[in-house]
Amino acid sequence: MDNTYLHNTDFYAWTQYIKNKIANNSLSKLDTKYLLEEVESMGISEKRALESRLVVLLSHLLKWEYQDNLRCNSWKSNIEQQRLKIRKLMKDMPSLKNKKTYERYAKFKKYAVRYLI
Repeated sequence: MDNTYLHNTDFYAWTQYIKNKIANNSLSKLDTKYLLEEVESMGISEKRALESRLVVLLSHLLKWEYQDNLRCNSWKSNIEQQRLKIRKLMKDMPSLKNKKTYERYAKFKKYAVRYLI
């Protein structure tokens, strides 16, 4: 079956095909064009997941701070949950924890402040 067709019609089957090529050391037969795109996409996906969690965490922290009359257990639970998931992401992928992460955090904080206040 054609690699391009498989990639475009059954992504999971394509990943298994690539896995088997790597396991059998058939590196010359790898679908490098799509493999490169997918590896890059996975990295971007993880970075976006971190950014999304930071936005959610900051928005709930700001709500907690500035809307104290509306505080509820779900906000507190969400804050704890986001913190745990951010820690796990950072532990599993330490390269996400770098200067740019802190710059993004500051950017999202400014965005969240503008959005909530």
